[in-house]
Amino acid sequence: MLGLAVTITAAPAAQAQTFQVLHNFTNGLDGANPYTGLTMDRAGNLYGTAEHGGSQANDCHIVNGCGTVFELAHQGAGFIFRPLYQFQGFPSGDGANPQGRVIFGPDGALYGTTSYGGQNGEGCGNEMPGCGIVFKLSPQPTFCKSFTCNWQETRIYNFSGPSDGDVPRGEIAFDAAGNLYGATELNGPGGWGTAYELTPAHDTWTLTILHGFEERLDGANPMGGVQLDQAGNVYGTTNIGGDGEAGTAFQLVPSGSGWTLNILTDFNYNSGGFALLAGLIVGPETTSTAPLPTEVPTGLPMSSVPRTVVGSTTPSMPFLTSIAVEWAPTW
Repeated sequence: MLGLAVTITAAPAAQAQTFQVLHNFTNGLDGANPYTGLTMDRAGNLYGTAEHGGSQANDCHIVNGCGTVFELAHQGAGFIFRPLYQFQGFPSGDGANPQGRVIFGPDGALYGTTSYGGQNGEGCGNEMPGCGIVFKLSPQPTFCKSFTCNWQETRIYNFSGPSDGDVPRGEIAFDAAGNLYGATELNGPGGWGTAYELTPAHDTWTLTILHGFEERLDGANPMGGVQLDQAGNVYGTTNIGGDGEAGTAFQLVPSGSGWTLNILTDFNYNSGGFALLAGLIVGPETTSTAPLPTEVPTGLPMSSVPRTVVGSTTPSMPFLTSIAVEWAPTW
């Protein structure tokens, strides 16, 4: 069973910090508008995406470039920027405008999504042609002498919309068996976005829709992607919809041959935050039982039980710095 707790975070006291700019994007071939976070490998190198910039070929000029994937290679006390891939947009089919992180897959390659592009052309009616793709990036199989050698892209899945969803964005995740999970912001069986699974078999991947969002009861437009816990449950958020009409946090649990949706909480415009853009983080369990306040300004109850932090929202109350929402197992 999951209980709900809310942690109120006040503005921390100022402490001495060292701020270092690792790279200033130029809106050129290096990219522009890095929309999301970074992934670090064991050597301390950082990998990320830029939504815009890069190639201006094909239809890319419409949106100021189709975006890039890059590496910040850790050398000494600093980092060196290395472009890994520049998306070419439609009609190349390689995708356009990534709005999520890249992560490492079980094979050591980088995996990610682009919100637009792919092979579907005008089928989804977005600002850019194409419904988006899931991709894999690998280094060139032979040694490349150039500093700017593109990595090789493999297209894992091309969204065609509307039945399978479109505009994949946010976090993706792998389970222990090597299956990939993610979310699309729009369309799908319910018309308001999907949570999906991609299962590999040899050189092909098969898409399964875990849930099609329908807006009123379960939320709409999952923009933050998904995360998994150790039991294989899938967690995420929706930007709008639900009983409070301001978004939901959800859990998908494997159930026989399908998946069962659990709404962890419904957000509303009066308290608790709204318009969730980011996903959730599944944190480690803790045995801390420090007493918590019995009531907070939102009116939501508090409890002092072992808890697992899985998400946060932008507060609707301006006098709070942040509201971190915890769903905790209760015994």
